[in-house]
Amino acid sequence: MLNTPGQDDHDSDLELRFGGPGPEGSSPDADDDCQPLDDTREQVGYELFDWDPTDLDELDDALHEMQLPHEWVSDGYEVVVHQENEGQVDALLPTIRFPDELPPEEDDGDDTDIEVLSALFVAADRLQKDPTGEPVTALLDAAERIEDNPPYGVDDKEWNRVVGLVDDLIDGLHAAIPPATVAGLAVGLRDRLRPLV
Repeated sequence: MLNTPGQDDHDSDLELRFGGPGPEGSSPDADDDCQPLDDTREQVGYELFDWDPTDLDELDDALHEMQLPHEWVSDGYEVVVHQENEGQVDALLPTIRFPDELPPEEDDGDDTDIEVLSALFVAADRLQKDPTGEPVTALLDAAERIEDNPPYGVDDKEWNRVVGLVDDLIDGLHAAIPPATVAGLAVGLRDRLRPLV
């Protein structure tokens, strides 16, 4: 059974309670234990029946260290916490159960949409044949969708080369360079994009 008397460094006597208050007269050490659950606040339970006792002990230690009020029920295989702490516990559980797994990469929201690659490629392909009118508008529209970071899976250096070619092409269009020069820059951009789309 999880945390029998004397097994938990944080629990004097049997401070880890299974489904109710501890033995009469026992009280948590204010310096070493977290507060008990408040029955007037919303609570949520986590069933951990497939966890081994070592992981359960580690989870209990972590909850104590984080000072998160909790209570063990179902013979120590379900932990109950305040609903307001649910996010912290959700983040904690996988670090104990699967410690060797890398956390998922956070999406910072400034990656370029992968569809921009195709839009730039099509615009460059059309621009090399007709360096005026609608193909110019299509290139400018696609360029406006370029964000700070490359699309997922595209190397930073390669993406910087693509962005540099787009900038050169746009600068040339604004400077009214000859159509043949525009077409040449468009070919360079199309060829750079071809392996990426």
